[in-house]
Amino acid sequence: EDVPDYYNVIQTPMDLTTIKNKCVCLDYSSPQEFINDVALVFDNAHEYNQIGSDIRDKADTLEKYFIELAEEFLPSYDYPHKESAAIHGMHNDHSYTSPQKPGANRK
Repeated sequence: EDVPDYYNVIQTPMDLTTIKNKCVCLDYSSPQEFINDVALVFDNAHEYNQIGSDIRDKADTLEKYFIELAEEFLPSYDYPHKESAAIHGMHNDHSYTSPQKPGANRK
């Protein structure tokens, strides 16, 4: 409703609720398939939203965090467009810093 042209611009829609439902229903045949769907969410956000928009900046931040988690917990799988994902986040000053685990000493 808020974005009536979205489906005209985005040819392969994907959203986090669909990904969550696919996880709950065990619809993914591999971790790579999951990673590809997450990457599609961010690809769509980059395609639809202008650089500097609040939504795009937040998508960039979340994507950087997801890549960090994927590298830690799924190191043998590839994040599509990893190099360009890093570039997407470079245009703003909203760098994501991972939260420290409870009990970790902060410097």
